[in-house]
Amino acid sequence: MTIFRNFFEHSDRLFPLS
Repeated sequence: MTIFRNFFEHSDRLFPLS
C-alpha cells in the first residue's frame, strides 16, 4: 500500500527511532 509507504517515509521525521 502506498499509504503505508508514505507514512513510513515521514515516520523518520515524525518519530526518528534511529
